Amino acid sequence: MHRNMLLVAALLALAAFPASAASYGEMFLDKTMRVDYFHTSTPKGDEIIALDRIVSDGPWSGSRTRLVDTSNLGKYLFEVVDRETNQVIYSRGFASIYGEWETTEGAKAQPGTFHESLRLPWPKSAVQIVLKKRDAQNAFQQIWSTLIEPDSRFVNPADVKPAGKVWSVFENGPASQKVDLLVIGEGYTDAQLPKFQGDVKRLVGKLFDTEPFKSHKSDFNVRALHLSVSQSGVNRPRTRDDRRTPISAEYNIFDSERYVLTTDNRALRDAAVHYGVQLEHGGLPTMVGQHALPSGVREPLAFRGMVEYSKNRLGIFRGAAGHQQMFSRKRIDTAGPERARDHRHAHRHGFED
Repeated sequence: MHRNMLLVAALLALAAFPASAASYGEMFLDKTMRVDYFHTSTPKGDEIIALDRIVSDGPWSGSRTRLVDTSNLGKYLFEVVDRETNQVIYSRGFASIYGEWETTEGAKAQPGTFHESLRLPWPKSAVQIVLKKRDAQNAFQQIWSTLIEPDSRFVNPADVKPAGKVWSVFENGPASQKVDLLVIGEGYTDAQLPKFQGDVKRLVGKLFDTEPFKSHKSDFNVRALHLSVSQSGVNRPRTRDDRRTPISAEYNIFDSERYVLTTDNRALRDAAVHYGVQLEHGGLPTMVGQHALPSGVREPLAFRGMVEYSKNRLGIFRGAAGHQQMFSRKRIDTAGPERARDHRHAHRHGFED
């Protein structure tokens, strides 16, 4: 009788835990789902999330084996929960421009709204998206959630037409096994295409002459995308060099003259969707075509942003692949305001020299 009771107890204990995590093929299609939403703050400190749309973001180019993020990086974390089993089947930590905005003086005086996206493998069945944010104790707390039925009329599986001209700088393997960088040229005319190509070669060459990238070049793929404009340059409000460009990169973000960024998240992601880049929630370098650079900015303008972004992606990639973590997790988890700002740059498509 005693043995039977022990056996029953053991079986109940085993039943409380799944035998193994579900595989990619069981849960997902070879396709990327993009959940677009608006992220708003108020001077009172309210944080509001509002769903915009759910669309296709091209083929899935991320990992098919490391689906749950255990890196403990980022100010935010989103989880994809299978509705049938209530198990987390995909998750990623990230940071966004909103996290920087809420630390500025402007956020104390006026509301601010930013467009953001969550990218995940296309689920085969209903899922719940749970968005979490770190609290004062550095623990993740839920701030928003939504249910998604993949076959719902509210989900658009159509793909957008590829934009611009893309070429490979170098490739070392499939996107699911490498860190992919896409350098977008903003503000270059068709006549300046050779200049953009030369700038890309110089930028990428400098990056991979720098450790730790020099020793890990084989872990990367790099492509470049030219988005043509009719007039050279990007918008620069302080000098009234007014421009309208494909992804709306501009100077003077947060009223800082040397801060170049695009806050047009939709345009950025639609431009990058077809090029095999696992654009993790806002991170890739953008090279701007500008003849007169602000004081103190050195060419190539995108280099620092690319280094910070690449360091972060390489650290996450190596950690996710089961190798030694190359970059200190402490930098993100215990960083003060200034260092936290640098960390957010590593996740976004903007930079400040």
